[in-house]
Amino acid sequence: MATAVSKPDIAKLEHIARMIRLDIIQMIGVGQRGHLGGSCSIADVVTVLYFSKMRHDPLNPSWPDRDRFLLSKGHAALVQYAALAECGYFSKEELKNAKREPVADTELRRSKDHLKGSLMLGLENTASRMSHLARQEIYFDRQFSLDETLEGIEKVTADDVHRVACELFADGSLAATVLGPADGLQVPAERFNLD
Repeated sequence: MATAVSKPDIAKLEHIARMIRLDIIQMIGVGQRGHLGGSCSIADVVTVLYFSKMRHDPLNPSWPDRDRFLLSKGHAALVQYAALAECGYFSKEELKNAKREPVADTELRRSKDHLKGSLMLGLENTASRMSHLARQEIYFDRQFSLDETLEGIEKVTADDVHRVACELFADGSLAATVLGPADGLQVPAERFNLD
């Protein structure tokens, strides 16, 4: 169980944050779509929360007294997946399994509901709504109504998720960049293997 500690081991937290960043890189893949900067930029914060401050238990994820972490920075969702895997809520292999196996219907339903909820909550803020509309104009040269967007989310199938995962997790071109002191960081080659 990861629980709040009085004096965190800074070196250990720095190492965990590096491993989380490597997991994010693996999930995105080089040259693929994804928000590497958004996820990696908060890896230190998420690491401190999950490994030093929050009360939670991967063996008892429904523990009623657990702390909850709501990530409203949707472009950085990969950091939460990587942190949860690092904590032991699921194996790191599951991050790669999306490439090999179709997502379960229950997981797809949960993901759709989460995405729709995050979208609708994000649109309550005027600045967020304007940013959302501007991105639609830039990327699609038009604006989508909320109903169109929600319908689009509902149209996503397990086969769609599997197809995109295969594209994103293509093996052979991953690399790591360390900004700042590496402090003897050594990354085994298997960390970059997606198959």
